[in-house]
Amino acid sequence: MKSLRILLTAICVTAGLSLFAQNTITQELVNISISGETTREELMYLRNDLQQVGVNFEYSPRFDGNRHLVGIEFTVKGTGFESSYNLEQFAPNQAVQVNITRTPGSNPVVNIQPVSKK
Repeated sequence: MKSLRILLTAICVTAGLSLFAQNTITQELVNISISGETTREELMYLRNDLQQVGVNFEYSPRFDGNRHLVGIEFTVKGTGFESSYNLEQFAPNQAVQVNITRTPGSNPVVNIQPVSKK
């Protein structure tokens, strides 16, 4: 049973964010969304996938007793940029959208803002 759990965890980690289609993580473009439904595991996948494209994602999540994300403080940084955001409490149907666009020869453009979920 333990071996099966380890195997399933390894498969999920290897799959990374391909399971979460709303997020895009490439060398040129990062477009991710974090909401009250985002799990600890998804935050870990985000951090791992962002590291692979040279973006450091440091975060401090706040969960309620039901394991729902109620708030988050985070920093994204890489070559030529660093930006932080703190959301004390998610409103219903609210998410935080993080967009990082990298164009050769220019500094990256970072945009972090709360948005309504669709």
